[in-house]
Amino acid sequence: MKPHSRGAHPCVISLVLGLSVFPWLTACTGVLATKQRVFVDAITAPPEPAKEGGTSYRLLAKKSVVSGQPVHVPAVIACVNAALSGKGMFEAPPGTPADLFIEVSYGRNTLPREVPHANEAYLQLTARKNLSRTLEPTDVEEVWDVKVAVPGVTGRMEVALPLLAAVASEHVGTDTQYEVPIDVLKKSPVVESVLQNAQKAMRAQEARRTTRSADPSAPATGASAPTPPAAPSPSS
Repeated sequence: MKPHSRGAHPCVISLVLGLSVFPWLTACTGVLATKQRVFVDAITAPPEPAKEGGTSYRLLAKKSVVSGQPVHVPAVIACVNAALSGKGMFEAPPGTPADLFIEVSYGRNTLPREVPHANEAYLQLTARKNLSRTLEPTDVEEVWDVKVAVPGVTGRMEVALPLLAAVASEHVGTDTQYEVPIDVLKKSPVVESVLQNAQKAMRAQEARRTTRSADPSAPATGASAPTPPAAPSPSS
């Protein structure tokens, strides 16, 4: 697989949270259809044996993506972390080289497909190996790339994030050959697990932030990865 052409290195995404994002994540189970059509386009290099103890990663994003989309980045991070944890992956601790750099892209597409629709929210995850074991991202070849899109999402795209992250994680390391549509139940255990673990992680981070604000002498702690969900794959 060849790396995509890009300009400046993507920036490392940090988890800076606020309670204001909770209502959008909470609302996600109420605005989507009972069975949601999702478009998946995934590609992967030849698979490798699973790493004992799990694979570590560090999330990255292009500055233009982070600053140019009206999306709460903390919600994106929390949902992606929650979804990847269910695949035996975990966020690398600060100052520790990660096994993978995972670039995160998200936003909206408004161009119609064969069947026109008003809006399409998408999430794309692109992984590259950290062959040199550095803390800085590199432009090595991709290990895998998966893009997931949900049509017909109105209002804030945050409402679709748990669904997008869950489906994306289920297709990590697969090759769909081309973009394929699948149907996912709104009450899919994996989607529900991603939502619950994302909310749990955000509340924990907010609690730590509040504690540090009240007691400046309290030691700072990094964001911990959500508890890995134990749930089956989304129904298709």
